[in-house]
Amino acid sequence: MPLADTMFAFCALALFAVINGAESNPIVAPKQITGLVNGSITIKCYYPTVTKANKYDRKFWCKVTPNYRECYTVVSSSGFLNKDYKERASIRDSPENNYFVIEMSQLKITDAGYFRCGIGLTHGGLYNTVNVAVSDDSIVPEEAELLYGQVRGEVSIYCPYDLQHATERKYLCKLGKTGCKNIIDSTWQVDQDYKGRVMLSYEANLKKFVVHIIHLEKGDAGHYTCGTGKYGEYGDSADVDLHISEETTIPQVRNMLTAPVGGSIAAECHYDPRIKYSIKYWCKWRDHGCTQLITSDGFVKPNMEGRLALFDNPTNGTLTILMNQLTEGDAGWYWCSFVDYEKEQRFTVQVQITHEQPGLSSTEIVTVAPGNPVRIPCQYPCKYNTYQIYWCKWNSGGCDPMTCTEEHQSGLSISCDKDTREFLLSINSASQHDEGWYWCGVRKDGRYGETVRVHLKVSEEAIPNETPPPAHDNEAPAIGPRSKSGKMPNVDKADEESSPEAESSHVLPIVLSLGAVVLLLAAAYLVFRLRSRRSSDLVSVGSFRTNISLSEMDNSSYTGKENPVGGDLQETEIGQEEPKNPKKGSREDIAYMTCLIDSEKTNP
Repeated sequence: MPLADTMFAFCALALFAVINGAESNPIVAPKQITGLVNGSITIKCYYPTVTKANKYDRKFWCKVTPNYRECYTVVSSSGFLNKDYKERASIRDSPENNYFVIEMSQLKITDAGYFRCGIGLTHGGLYNTVNVAVSDDSIVPEEAELLYGQVRGEVSIYCPYDLQHATERKYLCKLGKTGCKNIIDSTWQVDQDYKGRVMLSYEANLKKFVVHIIHLEKGDAGHYTCGTGKYGEYGDSADVDLHISEETTIPQVRNMLTAPVGGSIAAECHYDPRIKYSIKYWCKWRDHGCTQLITSDGFVKPNMEGRLALFDNPTNGTLTILMNQLTEGDAGWYWCSFVDYEKEQRFTVQVQITHEQPGLSSTEIVTVAPGNPVRIPCQYPCKYNTYQIYWCKWNSGGCDPMTCTEEHQSGLSISCDKDTREFLLSINSASQHDEGWYWCGVRKDGRYGETVRVHLKVSEEAIPNETPPPAHDNEAPAIGPRSKSGKMPNVDKADEESSPEAESSHVLPIVLSLGAVVLLLAAAYLVFRLRSRRSSDLVSVGSFRTNISLSEMDNSSYTGKENPVGGDLQETEIGQEEPKNPKKGSREDIAYMTCLIDSEKTNP
């Protein structure tokens, strides 16, 4: 390549770098803006606030000289105003919104050129370049609206339209190589990549609609078009240029929870505790909106009563949503929303439903006659031995936990048996006031986990309670309501008396059962002898020896997979780091093994 061509290419690249040098900087501004002679323009420049100094540092607007070597300040937040722009230029900083605004009025043809908006010094600071054009035509070309968002944040795109197009299709699409891909429209067609993250709604005046995109990703950046009718053919439209900053103040979250049918979830949403929100709520996302299920002011959707509760911790800014008795219909996306007087902050959580077994178990419905005592058991597996178990009575305002050995003024008492892993709620004398939903749950270090719901009915027509299915690890069966004598209420005395015929009828099943037990023990002994020949880590607990290795104990096939507590309170935590696995041979391993061994001895 000739030397002249090489020098020309180098100079061109250098010139491009000077003009657009800030493109790699975090300052975001429109690439071009056009105004009319004697008219005005408004430029909005966004900046990240992760670096706190950006909030308080000098903001400036300067004009680049024709040779691109200098940039003369027009106006700055420190109070400087160039005499050539006296009463024609102003700057206003809005650090709480991550931007500052420059306004220029009484435009002249000589005002056209390249400008910089930035932070710090005009040389070496953070800045971006804006091409300002001044036209003497009566029509100014409409430029794309600049929008700025943070990763995991949200943006709202407002799309005005004429009333004559009010009945036409509304849409938002993203421009790409193959055209404009539909993101969402008023026929509720939603792009798969935006499922659970986008919502279209209408303003009250019906002259514009708004599209909210939450949990922003880096790939969401780009050019969008919103409008009515069909893109490129008919109807109103407006362009949007969306920039996404990877510098963010929003914490990394895991927004997917997994739970079994009949199980529960514990979703954590974090907010700024310094902001006084007027309301906080949990809603289920749908293509056409988000249906509120529970709010911080006491509202609960009727079909969610007894199975949904909020726990708010304003000290650290954590809102925990507990939802139990899950069905396959509960799968989908949910939004946490925090509303103040200026804006709304939202987060998305996806819930997936499996067909595994929940960790906690209890009786679904307990019926007791007025004045009778009632005991409601809650069985838990070995993995919850180190967690705090609690009972609480649900109401629309929440659920106040009661732990072991506590006694409530209303006659409720809690007892626990670690040997049988049974957590018992007792009521001395049931009344109509005691009727309602009771929750058994687990928590650790102030974080809530799995819950199970029991519905207590107080009725004269009380019937014996069905025995609930045993919990994992061969727990003992649940205990239903009993009378003061310790017997099940409303059981006919004739059923309690046994006859010789009845006794003889039970002999054969007993003999067969004993025979089956003997065969099982013999088979277990043979299996044990075969496995003992294999090389494995032997663990001794007291005088009992087993060939379950510690590496096997770490395997999920032993501990089970549940939500929210397994290795930790929640299978998919929100806003927390991965828990460190305990070392093999730790006290927790031994305690867990001992629990399993004891359960096998108790329930052969």
